[in-house]
Amino acid sequence: MSENTSIEWTHHTFNPWHGCTKVSAGCAHCYAKVRDDRYLLEPTSHWGPGAPRRVMSDAYWRKPYTWDRAAERAGRSTLVFCASRADVFEEEAPQDAQERLWGVIEATPHLRWQLLTKRPERILECIPEAWRSREPCNVGYGTSVEDANQTWRARELAKVPAVLRFLSVEPLLGPIPRLPLRGIGWVIVGGESGHGARVMSPAWARQIRDRVTARRIPFFFKQWGQYDDLGVRRRGKHYPGFDVLDGRRWVEYPAVQVRSAG
Repeated sequence: MSENTSIEWTHHTFNPWHGCTKVSAGCAHCYAKVRDDRYLLEPTSHWGPGAPRRVMSDAYWRKPYTWDRAAERAGRSTLVFCASRADVFEEEAPQDAQERLWGVIEATPHLRWQLLTKRPERILECIPEAWRSREPCNVGYGTSVEDANQTWRARELAKVPAVLRFLSVEPLLGPIPRLPLRGIGWVIVGGESGHGARVMSPAWARQIRDRVTARRIPFFFKQWGQYDDLGVRRRGKHYPGFDVLDGRRWVEYPAVQVRSAG
């Protein structure tokens, strides 16, 4: 489904700034940090407590407006994941850029914004006051739940007024027998890829799929990751069946994310 991003469950990625601080096991092999450090242009890193976040250029910030106009002409909504190289709701997010982002979201009604965070407890503190009483129709909030230790995030997310709340269970690092699903409208599951990737057991993925589908919640299986369903090391997405679970590609979306614009 992706158009200008390698992330299968969206059309575009928008990174208003780069940089974050690791908070849990799912962050251990953060691809965004590795990539940012590899192509670092400044003399200091953008990662970790106290590190300056790199705010993108004005030209970059104009991209969502272009996507919005294209979506309007096409008569359909376009999905935008924000942000793959930062956390919009982290404590050290640049406040001016954060406020600017809310304005961009409000000015692009034909985009369906997917705001994914590992800090759902901070969403209500950070979003505009008006959004707390009347949720914007083009914003979906998500949180990462990589193992049973992080299920509290799903419960925190349920407190946020939203047209859509979703869970990114990626990288799935262990069994989650009681994944909280109250108020959740979409669940994405995937294994880890890249250097040092950890193996995802098929039993863990099936356990979540069965729980989610039994509640008629859309389920998206993104990938096995660096290892296939037999635990054999592969090359990421460069092998048949990298996104197949029990003989099927699970590519389900919530209706609120794919409805026509207008």
